[in-house]
Formats: sequence, structure tokens, C-alpha cells
Amino acid sequence: MLLWGMYFTGIVLHLFLQIQNSVRSSSNGLTNNWAGMKKWLQLQAVSVLVRLFFSAIVFPVALSVSVHALSGTLAAAGLALPPWGLAGLAGYNVDALLNQVFGLIPWMRAEIPLLVPPPNAPCVPR
Repeated sequence: MLLWGMYFTGIVLHLFLQIQNSVRSSSNGLTNNWAGMKKWLQLQAVSVLVRLFFSAIVFPVALSVSVHALSGTLAAAGLALPPWGLAGLAGYNVDALLNQVFGLIPWMRAEIPLLVPPPNAPCVPR
């Protein structure tokens, strides 16, 4: 249960960092507060849910690779991470990978600058 918890903590941390980067960006009109975060989540809801679904599916593989393959490699380099630490890293990395993969699918992308343009943005036809 701890491994699942750490795995999903890694996913949520990556998601929050992505939200933070987006709301702080001057390329869109999201506000840098909870309202901006809520708006980002509304715009990205389908993408986030699909990423969570596929992250849950690949959990056994990600955990197996990180615990079995990486622990030996890290030990050989003189480093040690407990399995729960590797599970957290796996969750973070799986979400980052899925974010990039699903970003290639047009209907999965939410172009925030187009949906919420910055206040002084010039009118550009789509």
C-alpha cells in the first residue's frame, strides 16, 4: 500500500509542478492563484484523467523496473533508495512521460494560451 501511495504522490507532485509552471507563465491569462489552478484543471481534465488511468495500468511494470533494475544499478554506484522512494520516482517519471506522449495526440491537448489568452494578446485568427 505504501508503494501505491508513493507512486501516486509522485504523479500528483508532477501534476502540481505542471500547474504551477502554467499559471505562472505570461503566455496565458491564467491567474497565479487557486482560481488559475482550478481553471487549468478544468481545461486539462480529460488529459489528467487519462494520464491517471494509464499511470495506474503501468504501475506494476514501472514498479518492477524501478525496484528490480534500478536498485541494482544504484547499489553498484554506491547509492541506495528504498523501494518506496523508487515508487515515488517511478510515479513522477511515468506521469512526465505520459504527459509528453499524450501531448502528441491533438484531441488530448489543451492549448492554454489559445483558450485563456493573456490580457494584452493581439487578436490572432485560428
